[in-house]
Amino acid sequence: MQRILALSALVLALAGCNGGEDFSDATVPGCPAGTKCDENVVGEVYVELVGPRVANIGYECGSSLGRTRPVDTTEGSTVIPAYTAVCPADARGIEFFLGSGLFEGNKVSLGSYLLPQQLQKETYQVTVADLIAAPRRSEANTSVIYRSALIQALDNDGNGDDAVSISDQASDGSGVNINDVIDDNPALIPSQPFDGYANYSDFTNAWSGMFTEISNQLTDAGEPDVAGFDGDTLAYEGRVKIGTDRTRAGLFTYESAGECLIFQGCDFSGDDGSRLALAMRALVLPNGVILAGGQVIRSKDSDTSLDFIGLDSTSRISDILELEKTGGSEQSVTLTGAGVGATPPGNTDAELKGRILGQTMYAGVEVNGNGDYGLDYPNASYSLTDSDKGALSGEVLGENVPASASGEPVPVRGTKTGAVQVDLDAATLSLVAGKDYRVTLMRACVGEADDGSECSSIPDPVAGGSNEEIGDADGFNYPTSITAGSTTFDITSERPRIDSNSIVDFCLSIDAEGLITTGNGGACGADHFVGMVTRTLPDSNSVNVYLRLAPGMDVQADAPHYNAEVQGRIDLDESCSPMFRLGDEGFDNQVRAGWLESAYLPPIQRENWSSQDSPSDLERLVFASLQSGAVVFGEDGCTP
Repeated sequence: MQRILALSALVLALAGCNGGEDFSDATVPGCPAGTKCDENVVGEVYVELVGPRVANIGYECGSSLGRTRPVDTTEGSTVIPAYTAVCPADARGIEFFLGSGLFEGNKVSLGSYLLPQQLQKETYQVTVADLIAAPRRSEANTSVIYRSALIQALDNDGNGDDAVSISDQASDGSGVNINDVIDDNPALIPSQPFDGYANYSDFTNAWSGMFTEISNQLTDAGEPDVAGFDGDTLAYEGRVKIGTDRTRAGLFTYESAGECLIFQGCDFSGDDGSRLALAMRALVLPNGVILAGGQVIRSKDSDTSLDFIGLDSTSRISDILELEKTGGSEQSVTLTGAGVGATPPGNTDAELKGRILGQTMYAGVEVNGNGDYGLDYPNASYSLTDSDKGALSGEVLGENVPASASGEPVPVRGTKTGAVQVDLDAATLSLVAGKDYRVTLMRACVGEADDGSECSSIPDPVAGGSNEEIGDADGFNYPTSITAGSTTFDITSERPRIDSNSIVDFCLSIDAEGLITTGNGGACGADHFVGMVTRTLPDSNSVNVYLRLAPGMDVQADAPHYNAEVQGRIDLDESCSPMFRLGDEGFDNQVRAGWLESAYLPPIQRENWSSQDSPSDLERLVFASLQSGAVVFGEDGCTP
């Protein structure tokens, strides 16, 4: 021990006396512990910066440090899509930058996006509006627009497409890497890269020295010059809007906070002491329209009440991801019940509020000091506010929530479960835009009296084998058989489904932005939003669409097949543009798309059973057949 203490004293003494030599400015060779001296891309979580997409932009997340690439690349066994960063699952955030993120490098940070630690996703779509005050999305102010402007001004591929390509060196080391130019010229980086400018002109002037240096080096190397700054910000604002619109779109689930029921951590009982739970699925469109439907259940002792619920046609998600009514008049949306079954109409009339932070609208319920937001973002500087929290208040199944003035609303969590393609191929989209399509939802024939006149054989898309539309695993349009009571009915034929408004087939229209609408009563027109083009696939000349036929509880009498969901792929090479399965195999084999709906029409049919306690086998067979089937789809008026 005395020897160790003596050595320690010697080290301290040497630290205070260096023999007269000054090492204060010396650089120790090698890479200091905890720093990054080489790019190292690792992980399995993908993050795509959009609005615009960018190639050769730097990023750092956890132990991963790299740059996005304009084509798919492979690191080890991981395939990294073009324009996408990859991060370890335990990374708490990702920073995007220009310049160098290496040890002693110089960079211009565009900001950081926080990655949730509990409600994790495999893929995140991020815009510059998400990098400034994470996990909140910022308004499209100058701080956002100037970031987008700088990125787009560095584009030098000269092809004017929807992606930005920042010049990189070739594999042989030739050419100019713009990020190296930024790294090598820190004196040309403005002290305030994006903020504090009186106007756009001042911002561009502050960057003029750097752009002159970049242009000179590109010219000397015989490479195309960068695009430079536009005279105004209109194009940049447009790019930001496309990114923010398409990234708020996608599939969401909304649920009452389950921790309340499990841990009794919050009180949202009705006046009668009952407990309730709700769940909704929603498709959010790029324009913010929410197409939602689900169920709410209230229970007390052995009594249970249940109803279909949905949002009205004014429901939106705003540009900063708040729930709001059309025009931003109120920061909440109206949730009402359909009055299905024994539940009277008008028994549910409530307001749902909240804001998406990152990918989720948090309930904010704390159990033993931990809440969903804090678990996702343990180091966030931003604290969840009451206006951020998902909360439902009003009349729910005939009881007030909160039950008293001092009570709490129903805490609701909503999270994104599916994203859509941000940059649609304009040429492919133009092939479906401006056209009308005719849709019929088919259901299984189960032995009804009029089957002889209504039913037709289920087509076999691939002759010589088992019918690819019929099977007992998930993903088939029909089961091989349906059993009800003592009756088992083999499924071999189908018939058109008739909805609660006696609508059979209906018309859809697709606009230039890829939004899908229908008219009143299923006519052609743009009265109601019901879906969107989610992806364009130029190589197969096809587009993916998602329909959620729930335009609003206040217009359900005018909407066809309320609450039905359809996912399919329109084949633009086939006569009449039919719709097939999303997957390549099903699409190539021309297996028709399917539809699902179990919460709206089937319970309405159940109301008309001859006996709620002892329905006939046929009534139960029909009930089952109303919940799924195949989609007949094609251009309106076209005969294949």
